[in-house]
Amino acid sequence: MAGGGSRTPRWLAWAALLLLALLCGLSFWSQWYDAQRMPTPAVIAQGNAALMKEFAPGDAIRVRPQWFDGPIVGVGPKPILYGLDLDPYDRHRFKRLWLLSSWDHDEEAAIDRSAWLGGGNKTRFDAGHYRVEVGTIQQAETVHWDGYTAIRDAIVQKLPPKGAAVRCDRWDANAWQCGRTDPYLFVGPAFREMDDSFRECIAANGLPGQAAWSIRWPSVTMGKKLRFKAGNTYYAHRLPRGSEVAIEAMIDGKRVFATTYGPHQLGYPETVIPTPTWAGKQADVEFRISAKDHLDRFFCFRPQTVSE
Repeated sequence: MAGGGSRTPRWLAWAALLLLALLCGLSFWSQWYDAQRMPTPAVIAQGNAALMKEFAPGDAIRVRPQWFDGPIVGVGPKPILYGLDLDPYDRHRFKRLWLLSSWDHDEEAAIDRSAWLGGGNKTRFDAGHYRVEVGTIQQAETVHWDGYTAIRDAIVQKLPPKGAAVRCDRWDANAWQCGRTDPYLFVGPAFREMDDSFRECIAANGLPGQAAWSIRWPSVTMGKKLRFKAGNTYYAHRLPRGSEVAIEAMIDGKRVFATTYGPHQLGYPETVIPTPTWAGKQADVEFRISAKDHLDRFFCFRPQTVSE
């Protein structure tokens, strides 16, 4: 036909609509089926009654699966351990772990049950697709000092390439501030997506003018090792701006380690530095962090002194 274009056969259009309706139906069914397998708010409230009654200082909460936020609604400001996996060196902060899980995600709960509780758990509630357990956390590693929990004890300074250091001695908005309160340029505790999971760490974003952060803790109780995890956030590694980030670790003014993290390097790697010379003694621990191009360098780290 002159001047006419090809037309889509009517049966093909109907087939596409039918396929779309089928996919929508499967999606709704999947959501409905998943909802049937999860405990209801009424069941969660009943199960959490034991938690609310027995929760004590030194307790923490872990929910499985991690996207399941129902159990933490209404429990108040209690320590909740997020993330796909848990750092074994984080156990020292707590005495007991409350494990709240859906029956259909018991394989995930079993990982935490084995790693943190060693099987010594007690069930407080087990009905309606919901399980509440509590147990004493087994301490496999000795953590002598944790920079994250001791950030208020740190001496924080800006070190410009030339000129005198600038002391950041004002604690505001839960962080060390250098002058005015800044939403980006501070040193303080943070909860950031560092690899495939969110981590509790010390935020120390890159400074402009190629200046460096100096974060020093005086009189730290040393162990056989100084270990730390560090890196740019998952968000930062995807951004085009910014350079690599350099970090130095020093003990009593002596540099014991230095490395860089690439601008697009993904991950939150662990570094372990043997410190047998300082084991059992007090020493100053300092980290210096800098970037030639500070834009979008959302950096975070967490140092600890440990013995095994």
